[in-house]
Amino acid sequence: MEQIKEKRRWQLMDRDRAILRQIGEHGFSSAQWIREQFWDGKVNCIYYRRLSILRKMGLIEHLVGDSGKRLGYRLTKKGLNLLRSFGCESAEPSEYRASYRTTFNHDNYLVGLAAVFRQFSGIVEYWPEHQVRQRLALSHGYKERKRDGYKVPDALFTVQTKQRRLRVALELEIAPKAKAYYRRILRQLSKSNDFDMVFLVVADANTLERLVAELAWVRANDPIVKFAKRDNGFYFALLSDVLTNKGHASFRGEGAAFTLAQLAA
Repeated sequence: MEQIKEKRRWQLMDRDRAILRQIGEHGFSSAQWIREQFWDGKVNCIYYRRLSILRKMGLIEHLVGDSGKRLGYRLTKKGLNLLRSFGCESAEPSEYRASYRTTFNHDNYLVGLAAVFRQFSGIVEYWPEHQVRQRLALSHGYKERKRDGYKVPDALFTVQTKQRRLRVALELEIAPKAKAYYRRILRQLSKSNDFDMVFLVVADANTLERLVAELAWVRANDPIVKFAKRDNGFYFALLSDVLTNKGHASFRGEGAAFTLAQLAA
């Protein structure tokens, strides 16, 4: 009996495959989001045992910064090949270092946001950034360029409303940026034909106010936006509100306010 239990322990379970998919989809996953998704945020012996077994099987490894701090988990080459054998698309495993702490935090929050948005049945498709990049490069016939052309959002998803399907671009801003940067990305997002509306999730109220003000400036003064045939709607929310309140988080913009649950109902 003990031998049977031990053999089963080293077999891949459905939850193990789901964990590998989550890590592979984003290039990494922090321990926090793995706990949130698969163990209801609880730390217990099963949680530690399963991740330890996946590591011993050579499928995942610790993602470590220069300071030696463990940032989360990423797939090994063996894990990446196994995931692709399941027919799953995967980002390349992340190689974060301490100097890229802001980048790591940004991408780590996107893992959490993806979990929130996918809870709702009205959101019928969700693509993380690496999949969006591939899709848009095929659609436009060239890769994203920094100063011109189209903008690859942090994620893209489709919402089925009562009237129609809406393509929504998701952008996350967690660190202050220069005015020129804000105006450039707002211009690109405003006139894009790749989506119908933009969700901007920001780290704090000051950044939110800045982005709202810059959007108003771009619409009033940027000739490319001012005279464009297309002007996508923008809706803003605080990161803490979305991660904490999930479906009850409030998005505001274009004279309207709604929650995720209302949008995806």
